[in-house]
Amino acid sequence: MKFITKMGIAVSTIGLALFTANGLNQKLDVKHYKYQHPNVKNSVRAAVITDLHSNLMGEDQADLMSLIDNQFPDVIFLVGDIVDEKLPQSQAELFLDQIVAKYPTYYVTGNHESYTKRGEQVKQMIEAKGIEVLAQESSLFTYNETTLQITGIDDPTFLPPDIALFEAMHNHQSGPYVNVLLAHRPELIEDYLAYPFDIIFSGHAHGGQWRIPGLINGLYSPHQGLFPKYAGGEYNFNHTKLIVSRGLENQKLDHIPRFYNRPEVVIVDFLPMEE
Repeated sequence: MKFITKMGIAVSTIGLALFTANGLNQKLDVKHYKYQHPNVKNSVRAAVITDLHSNLMGEDQADLMSLIDNQFPDVIFLVGDIVDEKLPQSQAELFLDQIVAKYPTYYVTGNHESYTKRGEQVKQMIEAKGIEVLAQESSLFTYNETTLQITGIDDPTFLPPDIALFEAMHNHQSGPYVNVLLAHRPELIEDYLAYPFDIIFSGHAHGGQWRIPGLINGLYSPHQGLFPKYAGGEYNFNHTKLIVSRGLENQKLDHIPRFYNRPEVVIVDFLPMEE
């Protein structure tokens, strides 16, 4: 009986150790989504990057760039908190310089660009690199005979969301486009749904920091609190889809490690409707 008890304790201890070790895996991950729309003539692949927070992903961002390059994206969406107020901006710039040299790149702010107290200068720096900064405006991106109308708004720390969205729609065009919104904060989805966007990309929630797959899709997220509704993943609302990236930050958040929540790059394939 004692032997069986000891064996049970040993097996449980090993199981717990393996469960914990697997949960603390911080290797970069890729999450794939497919999105069909009548205005997609031929496929377009977008990489969605959020919440880098000026972290380094490999030497000179080599791990992050290699992962992105291996996905062969046609366009890059940077959805806020690429720059952080607590880590060197130069580390974010290492990534920005490399990504814009290879791909058409669109960017919107997050709250941490504002927290630098140099938010407008950060935007100017990014724009000077050749990245298109979308601050309450839209831009048409055409590739493979498919046009995405990409609208971007600043984080609410720059401008209230109702004003930002209202201003953004001033140059929003009607046409055979897929209407995309880049907006850092997923918890403001009800504001976004008041406008005719087909698909929305957000970040900010950091995947809820701690997850237990199949049980808890996130323990805590900024501005959502405990058990966040929009921690990460895909959410459908009538004619609009919201995709929330779990983001990349893995070093700074009060030194609390991610658990079953690997840093991720989101890859979205815009596809024609199936006949």
